[in-house]
Amino acid sequence: MILPYSHIINFAKTKPEEFKRACHEFFPSEEIAQNADDELIGLFFEWLIYEFKQKSNITFFVEYVLRNPDLMSGKDIKKFRQVGETQWYSDFQLVSVVQGSYIHVEDVFTGKKYDIFDEKGSQNCESKGILKARVAYVDGKYYFVGANPIFIPVVYTERMKKILRDLKKDKLSARDTALLLIDHDQNPPDMPHAVGRKEILKKRNTLKDQYKLYAIQYKATMKFSELLNRVLNENGKDVGKFWEELMTVGIPKNMLMQETQFFQDVWNFFPHKSLRNLSPVEMLTKLKKR
Repeated sequence: MILPYSHIINFAKTKPEEFKRACHEFFPSEEIAQNADDELIGLFFEWLIYEFKQKSNITFFVEYVLRNPDLMSGKDIKKFRQVGETQWYSDFQLVSVVQGSYIHVEDVFTGKKYDIFDEKGSQNCESKGILKARVAYVDGKYYFVGANPIFIPVVYTERMKKILRDLKKDKLSARDTALLLIDHDQNPPDMPHAVGRKEILKKRNTLKDQYKLYAIQYKATMKFSELLNRVLNENGKDVGKFWEELMTVGIPKNMLMQETQFFQDVWNFFPHKSLRNLSPVEMLTKLKKR
């Protein structure tokens, strides 16, 4: 939805001390702020408009609408007020897309479904995944009302949605998404690397010993041999769904959530029938030798 948000940003800049404080509050460091890309800057401005509280405990959005320094038309002011009264930030799972019209989504944390009208965005929208975005209800329709939605190539099952709802304590923020992007940029996910046979065997023994400790700590009832058997017979199954199923057969939820690196290593260092009884690291090593 196109509204003159640049006016609010310019209004915020007329208060340099507040604007500076917002920058310090949003960005983890000055270096990150100076090197922020367009995506991160967009999230900052969205957060600045809707979420940052000035010393007066009022947001720039609310103050701008109340003061109307640019003498916006009554029609625009009405739309802004509707946005202010209904907007929220969340994770929206894509359900379907009607190109050139709207995107049908489900709010992951409430289970409610919405048609988000976005003529341009719906023309090149992915069919599956998560959109981290701000939505508002204006003149009888739902619209995206912040920075461009951030697409995450993940699809949650019903069980995973329930887990996320149980874990959610506070309202989601555009800053949460920004920190996620910053962390991903600074700490890219580990990828299996080419290693020798001795290193693989040593890693497997380490993982076996780790599991004994974790099983005691988290009271896991699944035997390590059973975990390896499930990895062996995963048969090309979606990784997210595979880990989720473990929670129904003896792996506690908090163990899976807290020890993600351990489970990633088990997946990468032990054999899969779908890889001709090789592990992902063995397969990668084999390919690199060609």
